[in-house]
This record gives sequence, structure tokens and C-alpha cells, in this order.
Amino acid sequence: MGVYRGVFGRKHYFILRNSGLQNQAVLYSTDVGGENAKPVLDPNTLRADGTAALCGLSPSHNGRLLAYGTALAGSDWCEWRIRDVETSQDKPELIRWTKDAMPVWTPDNSSFYYVRYPKPPDEKLLTALNRNPVVVRHFPGQPESRDEIVYEDRAHPDSSLGPVLTGDGRFLLIHTDLPVDSSKNLLFVRDLSAPRAKTVLLTPDPAGIYDYAGNRGTTVYLRTTDGAPRGRIIAVDLMHPARRMWKTVIPEQAESIDRVIFADGKLLVSFLKDASSEAKVYSLEGAQLGGVPLQGIGTLDWSPAEPDAAELFYSFVSFTEPAALYRYDLRSGRSTLLHRSKLHFDPSSFETRQVFYPSKDG
Repeated sequence: MGVYRGVFGRKHYFILRNSGLQNQAVLYSTDVGGENAKPVLDPNTLRADGTAALCGLSPSHNGRLLAYGTALAGSDWCEWRIRDVETSQDKPELIRWTKDAMPVWTPDNSSFYYVRYPKPPDEKLLTALNRNPVVVRHFPGQPESRDEIVYEDRAHPDSSLGPVLTGDGRFLLIHTDLPVDSSKNLLFVRDLSAPRAKTVLLTPDPAGIYDYAGNRGTTVYLRTTDGAPRGRIIAVDLMHPARRMWKTVIPEQAESIDRVIFADGKLLVSFLKDASSEAKVYSLEGAQLGGVPLQGIGTLDWSPAEPDAAELFYSFVSFTEPAALYRYDLRSGRSTLLHRSKLHFDPSSFETRQVFYPSKDG
């Protein structure tokens, strides 16, 4: 179960829910407690034969529009439509020839960036090698043919691209995965506020993975394995982006950094410790502000968050309990249970323990 948060007029949430008997979860708009849920999208009804599956969801920041992707008959091509949340009606356009990367909405909700591949030959729609992806901007309501190409990387035709916008919408970052080495990626940046903006390579000599977490002004925060196999958090001023100017905010630790979320001017960092999740909250200067209380040994999964949000949502699953949904308040540091599946046994009757043994080679 995931939660996608939007706002229009009052706080508004999207939640995926499955009765347990449905092939796919249904998307609802709801309040924070999960009450007054209104169905927005039921993927089980998209095709009579049930061969259409959701491959992505991206709500606009104000919650009025929902970009949703569907894949047909197991294909990895993802076709995108835009739904009006109030009416549950789709806009006329269909966006095709996309894979992997989710659309990224602009802060003013007027458009989004996405990644598109050239259309394959008709006789090779499912077998042709996909090369030369481009980053494109789309305005809801206009045909796909009018979409503007804003970035292409002819030097790396076999790469995959992932666009990201900073919270204020000023900078477009493009995450470029290179097929020759999955342990490294390139990161490009474009200042959209500048006239005749150019795309600049931020990592000319990549030495690891660089994932965008958030920004404050011209400073972006990245999770990287550059110089830290288990991960560290760095701050990069895009006005002075040279490597020698990078600052380590959270150094590498004994536990691997799994994910970083920027919200409420803080960094929420989840770690993998002894094959179990652990989460801590840090200031932008790297001071630890507390930990997220989890319910034993298990796996944590965060939902997307708005940069200015003071709340986050996560699911937690363990060996004895199915995934339960929680709300985490960044101001109070408290977690609140929102939903737990009904069980036909008592989980407290079981105990989960970790036992450690040395391997044969020590």
C-alpha cells in the first residue's frame, strides 16, 4: 500500500488499496485517516481481459491531475494518460514510447517532464533495441506531437535517463545511467531560470552513484557512493559545482544508506542494518535529530513526499505481520498507525530473532 500526497484547498491524499481479492490495487483519493475514500482509478477495469497493468503514478502538486501509466500484456512499454481527479475523466492525449522514468511535474502544475524513446518499426515494436532517449516537456491537453524536446545525449545513445526537478522548479537535473557500469551514473543540470539555458555535466568523472534528494536554494543534496561504498550525503552548490567544493553532510556509516528523502528542511535517511530497515532524521548540516520508531525487524518503504511537507508516510512489513501503513510527523517525531490488515492469527504469539554466526572463512 502506498500513499501519494497532493493538496488542493485542503490536504488531499491518494492511496492504493487492495481488498485481497483484486488482481491490482485501486487508487483512491482520501483524507489522512483513510476515510471518505473516493475511487480515482481502478486498473482492473482498464481492459476486459485484465491485461492492462499500472506501471506508474505521478500526481500533480496540487492534486488536481494524475498522470498514470499502463502496460499492456506484460510489455515494458508504458503508455501515459492524464486524469482529472475531480471527475475521474481522462484528457484526450496519449503519451507513448516511454519506459522506466516517472513524469516529473513542475511546481506550478502546468506541465511535466518525461522520457521518450523513438518509435520502433511496426514489425519490431516489442523486439527492437531501444536507444537515444530524450527528455520531453508535456502540457496537459495538448497532443503528444507538440511536446518539446529539452534534452538529448547523443554521446550516450544506450543510456537511460531520469529527469528530476528541484523543489522550487529552478533546476532540472538529469540522472543518466550508463550500461557499461551500473555502479556509476552521470548527473546533468540545467538552470531553467537562465535565458538560453544550457545543460551542464555535474559529474564529469563519475566515481559512484549520484541520486538527488532535495535542495535549498542553489544547494542540492545527493546520496552518493563516490568515495563511500555504503553511501554518504553530500551538498553541492550549483553555482560552484567543482568537486573540490562538495561538502559531506552525512559521512559513510557502518550501515548502508538505502534512501534519502528531503522534507520540512530535513533529511530523512533509511539504512539497511543487518538486513533490516532503520531510519534517522538529520538537519541539513548533518546533525542527527532523532530516529523513526519502527516495529521490530522488518522492511521499511517510504512513499513520495513534497519538499515542504511536515509529514511522511511509510509501510512496514515483518516476518510475522503484513505491511501496515503509518504516518510520520517530522515535527513531533511520532508515528501513527493508519491501517493494518485484519489477521486470522495473533502475531504476538510469534517471536522474530536475529542470530549471528561466523562464516567458514571468518
